[in-house]
Amino acid sequence: MSFGAGNFGSQEIFGIISSDFENSSVPDAIWYTLTERREGNLPSNLLIIYDTGSDEVFCLDFNKIDNNEPKVVSFFLGVDLDNQKYEIIANDFGSFLLDLVKREL
Repeated sequence: MSFGAGNFGSQEIFGIISSDFENSSVPDAIWYTLTERREGNLPSNLLIIYDTGSDEVFCLDFNKIDNNEPKVVSFFLGVDLDNQKYEIIANDFGSFLLDLVKREL
């Protein structure tokens, strides 16, 4: 099994860096997601893949799947679920990653 996270320039994408999800840290996407579900209000359909540096994170939304790919949506940590906008950032992870790389060039 391969694990990994990645970065390009100053952009860091979270991934799986360890199979020990309880004793990990950022950039472990599973650890961060589980922590925000337990300590915050992150819904179970979201997986955090990117932190903007403020209270906004970008997540794969497994309730919004198109062509077998979850859309990338924004989520504001600490904001009531009724007030979330779930803005679509990208139609799939590949498009999201390409956009981040282009911004760093």
